[in-house]
Amino acid sequence: MIEEIVDDLHRIVETHAQWIKLHAAEYLVWSGRRDKVMQLILKEAYNHNQTPKYRIGIWRLLAQMELDPARRSIWESKILAVFNDLTAPDRLHAIESLAKLKVAAPGTEDILRQDLLQAELSSFDLYSIWNAAYHPGIGDEKIRVSVLELLTHFRQLHRVDAMLLCSYILRYLGDMSYDQWGLFNDLVVSVGDDDVPFYASLLATAWITAPKDATSLDIERIRLKLSGIAKNPMVFPHLLAALALKGGTTELELAKRCYLEARQDERERYDADMHAAAAYAVLSILEG
Repeated sequence: MIEEIVDDLHRIVETHAQWIKLHAAEYLVWSGRRDKVMQLILKEAYNHNQTPKYRIGIWRLLAQMELDPARRSIWESKILAVFNDLTAPDRLHAIESLAKLKVAAPGTEDILRQDLLQAELSSFDLYSIWNAAYHPGIGDEKIRVSVLELLTHFRQLHRVDAMLLCSYILRYLGDMSYDQWGLFNDLVVSVGDDDVPFYASLLATAWITAPKDATSLDIERIRLKLSGIAKNPMVFPHLLAALALKGGTTELELAKRCYLEARQDERERYDADMHAAAAYAVLSILEG
């Protein structure tokens, strides 16, 4: 089945454009299959050097593909240049990508000097807080604590957009401590499924960030809740992200069902991006 899925991802890369092409290529790179897509992505970089937003995704992927740190820094520098250009229309994409690459952008640590709970924080500010983790002396733990506090704060303000972004950022900051995770799960329970996309995001984040001393029963409860609402198309991306990062042999059949459903391109609601994500979820489990 591995060969079939890899061929499927290559087909998506070859037959789709821009972000779908890029995401499918990224899954191949993450699974250790960079060579066959390297030239194609370099061609995308040449053709879209001035295409805002999409160019950032291309450069981020090329940075991940480079094995030589000096060559990797070439692509990182391009993203940094956009971040430093206050007139660039894709600075938001730049700061997000720098955070994903763990490249500290100049000045992002300054945002931590203010009282974050009293500030009017934008999406750019939240990505900057995440990026600050990669400045010397800061680190994931300090930022995780801040983002967890902000998540609770935004809940009180009913800022769903900011809560979703906080949930997303937490997935990149490593496993929570058991105490942090317990408090986070209390928040998940208090939200319930009244707001299904937000609830699904929190469930997936709880699964992805579960500490090593979390019990298998704890994880099973989260998995069952998330898979139980998976028919909602807005839940599917969160479920696939959790399966790809934390799924094991227990979840393989669930991942396969998601993949078989997502690949049916004759469906009215077919989504090639979700097709690629489901393929990667199965591949990650099979090769994990």
